[in-house]
Amino acid sequence: MIEEITMKQKSWKERSVLALILLIAILGIPATAAASMPGSLHSTAKGDSIFIEGHAYGSPSAGVAVWIFGHNYYLRDTQSVESDASFSYELTGTRTNQMASGQYFAVVQHPMANNRFDVIEDTTTTAGTTYVRMRGSVATSGADVFIAEGPGRLQGSNAAEALIRLLDNQNIDDTYMRTTFLIEEPRIEIDPINTIYTAERFMITGRTNLAVGNDLLVEVVSSAFGHTSKTKPEPFSGASGIAKVVPGDAFSQRFFFEVDPAAFLPDEYTIKITSLKTDQAATTTITVLEGMPPTEEPPTDLPAPIPTMPEPETPSPEPEPEKSPLIYATIAALLAVMLFAWKRG
Repeated sequence: MIEEITMKQKSWKERSVLALILLIAILGIPATAAASMPGSLHSTAKGDSIFIEGHAYGSPSAGVAVWIFGHNYYLRDTQSVESDASFSYELTGTRTNQMASGQYFAVVQHPMANNRFDVIEDTTTTAGTTYVRMRGSVATSGADVFIAEGPGRLQGSNAAEALIRLLDNQNIDDTYMRTTFLIEEPRIEIDPINTIYTAERFMITGRTNLAVGNDLLVEVVSSAFGHTSKTKPEPFSGASGIAKVVPGDAFSQRFFFEVDPAAFLPDEYTIKITSLKTDQAATTTITVLEGMPPTEEPPTDLPAPIPTMPEPETPSPEPEPEKSPLIYATIAALLAVMLFAWKRG
């Protein structure tokens, strides 16, 4: 049985850690490889050591084989296993300093029950070429071999997958675990800082890919420091100290440095963070004002306006229809007829 790989960093000076847990039960039955690996893409700065650590149960006297593939990079080495089944392989800072920035693929091989590595490297068949093949094979091409160094070499993930295909062969009892890591140029990033007031302490924070435990020199210097002369000195203020790199996430570590600006003069200040190991540096500027930050007054709630009811419109009287002259003529004719009839009667 192989347990899942986990990643961690050691808090050891000038180290970066890639923790690889390889737990294998030696029962004469071939083990199977883990399919997933959370937190595998770990970032390390050039010049920091990487540690591949874990446990190989059965404490094989042959130890474990460590394979590392990258762009134009190949390494195979072995590491002994302690009596408690633990092992620790160091990819030194001297080596990582010479490695190109990019992604690398690591495979740790356990020899299993026969206590021998059944997938091996061959550096003697062809001068300047390193073959990786199954033990007993003499092929220089085909499914049972690939070139790790020399003309026609496989690189990076292609080489790692080719190795895994060999280890997965049903005639091979060796088992393995794998992981990846990043090599990067050293970097330091300072988090944005708002305007500072002398009455309040503030924190300088940021991220770096330097290993946990590295020392960072923090300098906060007033711009007046660079504008003074011997004949007309100007007062200046600032602060300095050491910040330790502490654990962060899989891609970067963190650093924190608290500053008390009580003695600072109002001015523009430069913050500079420098690695004491690599001389890598980052800078930013801040503005320091005197006193306390202004308090924001809560908005005054104005009374809501009283809604006014619109006055009802007075309906204008409808004009009376004009009487037509025909009506008057009709009435006069009727009266005349009635008068004539009355006189005859």
